[in-house]
Amino acid sequence: MAGQRIATTTQAGLHSVGTAGQPVNMAYEQIVRYLTQSLGADHANLLAEPNYNPTRGTVDWYTPLDGSVRRLADLPEDERPQVEGRLAELRDAIAGAATRLGASDHGGDRMLGKMIGLSLEIPGEDHIYIVGDQPVLTCWGMVQDTPVPERGVLRKFIPWGPALGMRGGALAISRVMMVEPLMWLAWLLWLLFGTLLAVIFIILLSGCGVRVPGFEWLSDNGWANYCPVTQAAADIDRPDPQLTAERARQSVLEAELSRLELEVAVAVRACRRAEGQPVPALPIDRRPLPTGPVTVPPATVPPATVPPATEVPATVPPATEAPDLPVVPAPVDTGEAVDVPPPDGPVDVVNVDGDPGPPVNRSTDPGTVGTLDAPDADVPDADVPHLPVNEADAPVDTTD
Repeated sequence: MAGQRIATTTQAGLHSVGTAGQPVNMAYEQIVRYLTQSLGADHANLLAEPNYNPTRGTVDWYTPLDGSVRRLADLPEDERPQVEGRLAELRDAIAGAATRLGASDHGGDRMLGKMIGLSLEIPGEDHIYIVGDQPVLTCWGMVQDTPVPERGVLRKFIPWGPALGMRGGALAISRVMMVEPLMWLAWLLWLLFGTLLAVIFIILLSGCGVRVPGFEWLSDNGWANYCPVTQAAADIDRPDPQLTAERARQSVLEAELSRLELEVAVAVRACRRAEGQPVPALPIDRRPLPTGPVTVPPATVPPATVPPATEVPATVPPATEAPDLPVVPAPVDTGEAVDVPPPDGPVDVVNVDGDPGPPVNRSTDPGTVGTLDAPDADVPDADVPHLPVNEADAPVDTTD
């Protein structure tokens, strides 16, 4: 290890970055060798050599360059633009080499390119030194040990060239001044966006019938009325003159019907009282009767449109006269006399209830009426009918 010591730092509050589990600052020799071979010594000297002291927990940073050691933050304003421009040139060249290695097909080259890219991370501007006129970085490959550490500290530096001269500081100042108006414009855009959302929300509320104070003119003038359901509800709440008249007519007709029912009930009671029948109670109408003169409004019935009837000519066949039929008189049956001989001996008579009655003795003398031999008990006339007996020589007419 040769050269002079630039600074001594501690690892407190710092966090090393790396890849594949290897910190970047542990690959110092490999990174410097590649930068020296591919870009030159100036690019390799941008990274100070770390020397760890585990006993004290510190790191000593060395450089092979000769010259006075100063911090970038301690430089006069007239020297900063040139140093910052040189730092930006070295940074861009090293970042380009890391990009080329990252696009290689070889895995080792891609890992080396990632290591070189991470070596450009530093915790802050306090770790940028100037040795002579050469920028040198300490604590490279480290960031602040915070949840969201600052990354890309070297990106804010712009390249410096001969054409720019001492105007580099003016460019840096103008860059800061350009950022502030952009932030102001972002707040203005957010304000316009919020105002637009509020206007849309108020218009939607007004269109649905919700009257927002100060914006009633939107719904009153009909400019924002897009809810037919709300309009229909408003029409329902508005009284309809025709419906009011029909309801009044219904009340009058119900009162008239109650009066007629009462008159019918009184007449029925009078009739039943005259006939000596029980009189029913009068119906009690609980509905209040109208007071004062009652005017029955005429019913509003829309005229019915009846289509004209289409006349269909009736085709009636001519009547056919019935032929005259001869009248034939019905034959008259004069009948024949039937001689019924008188019975010999007693006649069995059957009662109307199906039980046989006592025998009937008839005199053998024709032309006389026989008597019934009844038992000792009296037989009612309803149980034993008396049958008339005609003379034996009396003719029987069988004609209807």
